[in-house]
Amino acid sequence: MAHSAQSVGTLEHTMEIEAKFSVTDDALAEQLRTIERLDSWTLARGAVTRVHDVYLDTSDRRLLAAGYACRQRRIGRQRARLITLKRIASTSDAIHARDELEITVEDETSPAEWQPSPARDVVLQIIGDASLEKLFELRQTRVKRNVMQGDTLIAEWSVDVVSVRAGKHRLNFAELEIERVAAGTLDDVTRLATRVQAEWNLAPVTQSKFERALAWLENSARSKRQRTPKIRLDDTMAEAARKTLRLHWNRMLEHEAGARAGVDSEEVHDMRVATRRMRAALRVFDEFLDADAFKPFAKRLRRTARALGAVRDLDVFREKTQRYLATLPDERRVDLEPLWAVWQSEYQRARAELLAWLDSEAYTQFKTEFDEFLRTPGAGAAPTETEDGEPRAHRVRDVLPMILLRAWADVHAYAELVTQPNVSVERLHQLRIAAKGLRYTLEFFADVLGEEAQPLIGQIRQLQDHLGNLQDAVVACNHLRDFLTWGEWTHPTDKSVRPPRALVVAPGVAAYLAARQNEIHTLIQTFPNVWSPIQDATFKRKLLTLLAAW
Repeated sequence: MAHSAQSVGTLEHTMEIEAKFSVTDDALAEQLRTIERLDSWTLARGAVTRVHDVYLDTSDRRLLAAGYACRQRRIGRQRARLITLKRIASTSDAIHARDELEITVEDETSPAEWQPSPARDVVLQIIGDASLEKLFELRQTRVKRNVMQGDTLIAEWSVDVVSVRAGKHRLNFAELEIERVAAGTLDDVTRLATRVQAEWNLAPVTQSKFERALAWLENSARSKRQRTPKIRLDDTMAEAARKTLRLHWNRMLEHEAGARAGVDSEEVHDMRVATRRMRAALRVFDEFLDADAFKPFAKRLRRTARALGAVRDLDVFREKTQRYLATLPDERRVDLEPLWAVWQSEYQRARAELLAWLDSEAYTQFKTEFDEFLRTPGAGAAPTETEDGEPRAHRVRDVLPMILLRAWADVHAYAELVTQPNVSVERLHQLRIAAKGLRYTLEFFADVLGEEAQPLIGQIRQLQDHLGNLQDAVVACNHLRDFLTWGEWTHPTDKSVRPPRALVVAPGVAAYLAARQNEIHTLIQTFPNVWSPIQDATFKRKLLTLLAAW
């Protein structure tokens, strides 16, 4: 920090009590900015403010080590800064209660120049002669509203759109905060939070903005530090597996903060892709790995992928449905509003389950243990000799030809089945899984296969994308039929539950179902266009040429 004017103004010691929720949908965010009444509470008109926060600590993170976050805040064009020293306190739900010390300073000054105060005393006691430096910037556009219980102001209701900045990197997310004011109580905030969850099924945020931003910052830094070495021909397959897993593990962690924020759907997608790559790697390298050593990690990786997949599938449905709506006249774009209400409820449920898993002790333990495991050379490697002491082929140069040809054979095995008339979508889905295995295997060993592998990967990706669009359309049709039958996103799993006697009357949804069924028909009809290049003898010849190069 710069050293300049003396501190002036007020100092304060308070207990901050607030409830925090993640807001991942623009339409819902706008509703929260404008809603006028919620049960017996009334909400005043919102006022927009822009807040610029700079979080400070010493170069060796002394405040963080002592359990504090130090924030310097400027609102609008004000010259004065509000320094807030907050205790970092963990929580398992939406309610946050933290001690905080505040002091207003005239300009950017060192703690030694602050007005004598509890905030100054605590900071100096922790940092000594060290100086404070900027960790990161956080900018917010806040729509703040007063919450009234009769004539009493009990809380402030803020919808915050947040942007965290660290160098060239940005993290964006949105939150609803309900913060107690002087006349309010913990019970007031708790009742409001309970009502909000019941009304909109919002996922609670268990971390402060500081903690979320810091986790994102550290994950990004760790990903930069942990550049995974390239796979070499002389590597053991177990070592190649470790390098592959580390690469995608780092990518998964890099996108975790964005997936938590829920503002950019691609963050969930990228984090999910990383988990898929790791699960595929465990299958590709299976015979060279100790299954028992990897079993607990594979289980939690599967749990992570499932939580991400539930959100991602809903994101895909929304994106493709919005493209459909864009083709309709303006007066028909409201046709799917009943469906959107059900989708929104399911989306918030899936988001809540994802955040609950990411905030869980099991996930935290998984990250710590798997990260350490992947850093350990030789961890999880299967024996390189048989029980009789005979050597087993285990080097990349010796094993890769067999692995690649087997993956290609798994795809080619569908040749007769998928070219028959009236091929089922289930069969095509299984082909997609086999094609994904071949593509991932080529990508895992791209370092040793060279640039010549890229055209083959591109052809398989076209097939995979085509079949992926087909599967998305099939899943969408299932949900649309469930909605028209049950009025719900999915049908009950209890077979004893009978459908309602009357179907849901929603002509717009029925028209959309017909459109997605036509899409399925078109994708099946055009399937040969993307399948033929894979079956062409040229593809196999190019694959064999790759293997003959070394």
